[in-house]
Amino acid sequence: HTRRAVRRLTGVLVAMAVGAFVGDWLLSHAHTYAPVLPVLVIALVIATASVAFKHEPARSPCRPRVGRRLSLEWARAARRRGTTSPSCPASDAS
Repeated sequence: HTRRAVRRLTGVLVAMAVGAFVGDWLLSHAHTYAPVLPVLVIALVIATASVAFKHEPARSPCRPRVGRRLSLEWARAARRRGTTSPSCPASDAS
């Protein structure tokens, strides 16, 4: 297993255990804290997502991940066809 997979598995197991404890605690204190919990969970999800996706660059799903030279050739081929980008195999199928 890769370190990334082990880290993800560990995170899932820890989250399940924490969720079980919080769920048990919430059942005994439901009337007091239940209205606050959804807001806290949403804030935690947004914060986690902003950190996780911060360094992921936006790119077209059709543009291949290739070296600079191949990217330039890809763009030149698009210009020869008179399009802004080469056709996407995913869009050709539809």
